[in-house]
Amino acid sequence: MSKSERPEPRNYQVNARDQVVQVIDDGKKVILVLLPTGMGKTFIITLSIEALIENGTLEKNDKVLFLVQDRKLKHQLYDMAQALGLGDYGDLFLLPEGRQSKIEAGITRKHAQIAKFIFATPILLLNS
Repeated sequence: MSKSERPEPRNYQVNARDQVVQVIDDGKKVILVLLPTGMGKTFIITLSIEALIENGTLEKNDKVLFLVQDRKLKHQLYDMAQALGLGDYGDLFLLPEGRQSKIEAGITRKHAQIAKFIFATPILLLNS
C-alpha cells in the first residue's frame, strides 16, 4: 500500500498523532498509545513517525523501537509498518526469535545498527 493508497486518517487518529508529536517535541523519549483493537494504533504511530521525520525531530541516525507483548503482534506490526510505507524512511528490522535466534549475535547486532526501525518483544530485547 503506497501513501496515496492509504486510508484518510480519522479525526481521533490525527489528534493522537498530533499529541504524540507534541510530547516528543517537548522532550519525552518513551510514548505509549492505548486504544482498543482495530482503532489504528499502527497507523497513528506511522503518521507520527512521518511527522517527526518531516519536522526534523527524528534525525537520520535516530532509531525507533517497537516493543510489543508477543511474537504474533511483533510480526503483525512489522507487516503493517511495511505496508504503510515506513520503509520509505529507513530499514525495518524484525529481531529474530526461535530457530532464527540461532543467528550469530554479531550479525543480529549489525542488522540492528543499520536499521532505523526495530521490532521486538521484551524477552527478545533482554536476551539480545
